[in-house]
Amino acid sequence: MGVSTGRIRAAAVALLVLVAGALAACSGDDRDQARAAAKAFLDAWAAGNFGGAAQHTDAADTASAWLPEVQRQLDARAVAFTLGDTSADGD
Repeated sequence: MGVSTGRIRAAAVALLVLVAGALAACSGDDRDQARAAAKAFLDAWAAGNFGGAAQHTDAADTASAWLPEVQRQLDARAVAFTLGDTSADGD
C-alpha cells in the first residue's frame, strides 16, 4: 500500500512551514537562534500546540490553519521530532 497524494502534500506543507520558520530565524546569521526556533516549532507541534508552533514561522496564520490538517492527513495520533545538525549559509 503506497502513500496517498494527500499525505505527501501534507508532509511537503509541513516541511515548507518548518523551513520558512528556520530561515526567518536565520536572517541575522545566528545559528543558535535558528536552531532554537526550529526546536520550539517542533516541540510545540509534537505537543499538539499548533498555534504555538505557528508562531515560530513567518506565516503564523497559514501555519496555524494547516498544521492540524497535516497531522490529520498523516493519520498521526502523536508525533515526535528530532532536530538534526544545523548549519548556516557558508558553513
